[in-house]
Amino acid sequence: MREIGRRVGVSHAAVSYVLNDKGRERGIPEKTEQRIRAVAAEMGWQPNHMLSAFSTGKTRLIGLWQRGFGEAYHSWVTKTVQELLQEDGYAMLNSPAYTDDSNDEHDLRLFNRWSVEGLIALGGAMPLVQFLNAHPDWRLPLVHMGSFPFADSLAFDTVYVDVLTPARAGLERWYAGGRRRIAMLAGHGPFGDDRHPREDMYLDFTREYGLKEELIAFPKGVSQRVGARQVLKRHIARYGCPEAIFCRSDEVLMGAAKVLQELGRKVPDEVDLLGIDGIQDIYYLSHPASTVAQPVEEMCQVAWRLLQERIAEPDGPLRREVLQGTLMWPVRIEDEPVSTGAE
Repeated sequence: MREIGRRVGVSHAAVSYVLNDKGRERGIPEKTEQRIRAVAAEMGWQPNHMLSAFSTGKTRLIGLWQRGFGEAYHSWVTKTVQELLQEDGYAMLNSPAYTDDSNDEHDLRLFNRWSVEGLIALGGAMPLVQFLNAHPDWRLPLVHMGSFPFADSLAFDTVYVDVLTPARAGLERWYAGGRRRIAMLAGHGPFGDDRHPREDMYLDFTREYGLKEELIAFPKGVSQRVGARQVLKRHIARYGCPEAIFCRSDEVLMGAAKVLQELGRKVPDEVDLLGIDGIQDIYYLSHPASTVAQPVEEMCQVAWRLLQERIAEPDGPLRREVLQGTLMWPVRIEDEPVSTGAE
């Protein structure tokens, strides 16, 4: 910066203001700013956040914690958060923060080692609770986002997406249309402490309407699409095909749709499908299915805003914002969000 200033004929401070995008607020003329940037480009200057952190105390690095990767929903969230951070001059550290000896336990101190300024967490809140209970002195500005209704009672800021209300409306619509054998294709562990709120909602629905519950679960350790396809195929061979299948997620729905296609079952005439998330793939199925689309862009925007506010006011009151999922019945290609999913 000093060499750039010497060549342009301005102070080191003026160069610093311009290269940190503060030239206009400091009253530096536009022609001078252009000359500084041109000389900086000639000299191959690049910003180095780690070096600037020594003088500013700001790394401009934000953590994104997710339990899993590789599926369309997580890629969608990752892409959205990364773009939001980039617009504001931040970078992202994306990690499940597993402990060295376990893929079930998470150590959020990893983000401290990389000196992130704050952390956005997606999905299940219980691993966060377990970590915080084990490390009561841990401090990092934190915002949790996702569709877990119990997150409102936790000791951190939350952005809750209500997908249960529109999903319940979808199940009731099936019942009103005469569907009586309504199954749920769930993830692993639906009968124990790991049971998901979406399974709870389904079980409440079947009890209220006097229907026989039909929870179909696949084992832990396989992808949602593969697991759903394998277990549903075996279930249908043994018990016959349900009239409607509520899928825990759109990833699960994709596996179910493949099975029904292989078996020659017509969707939605013979079997109805309902998923949750609104991933891009759902809009390209050969047979129409339904889903509860999550407002991912809005969820990430709100979470980033809350995190910025929490960084600025670490001891401020906890905030909780609620967003609504949208029942797409059925999904139509013309309703596909423009920026859904990873490219």
